[in-house]
Amino acid sequence: MAVLKFPRFSRRDLPDAKGEVTYYDFEAKTVRAVPGLGLKAAPRPYGEFVIETMDAFGGWIGTPADYLRFILAIDGRRGPPLLNLATLAQMNAPSRLPTESSAADDLTAKGTEYALGTYVRQRQDGGVNLWHSGSLPGTSALAVRAGDGFVWVAVFNGRPENRYVWRAEIDRGLWAARGKVRNWPDGDLFR
Repeated sequence: MAVLKFPRFSRRDLPDAKGEVTYYDFEAKTVRAVPGLGLKAAPRPYGEFVIETMDAFGGWIGTPADYLRFILAIDGRRGPPLLNLATLAQMNAPSRLPTESSAADDLTAKGTEYALGTYVRQRQDGGVNLWHSGSLPGTSALAVRAGDGFVWVAVFNGRPENRYVWRAEIDRGLWAARGKVRNWPDGDLFR
């Protein structure tokens, strides 16, 4: 399985991970590289940001299955929870913080609110849908934890020009696929 992550500079002190993919943007654009890279110019996914400094919001590395395992571990759906109930409640509570305009597409659905790093929508059956999306040049990701217990992750090593429309199409398609699931196998699906 290929390792996907948010793009990182290839000429930094951190080497690419074994099996790491190549990152692509919607246009083959060279940008003036950020200071410290040691280059004057670089392909957009490899020179526009200092990914190493982003830590929690873009400096992660792993496979999509690793991301899925992490989401399932946050509240203990698989194994001991990473967070206690009070911290989890705080994380998923709607925030009074203003949201970035780039995230506005995730807030257009009726009843959607922003929490601490996730979008939250109460379901009529009392459950809560949680999701997080993001992209940088060369990468796009969408992670969903539906209130009915289903969880999915979609990660791409590219970002299209109209990423909001594209992400909405991916989201609709994954919800449609989820709606067709009638039975789910028992056991550990990560093996």
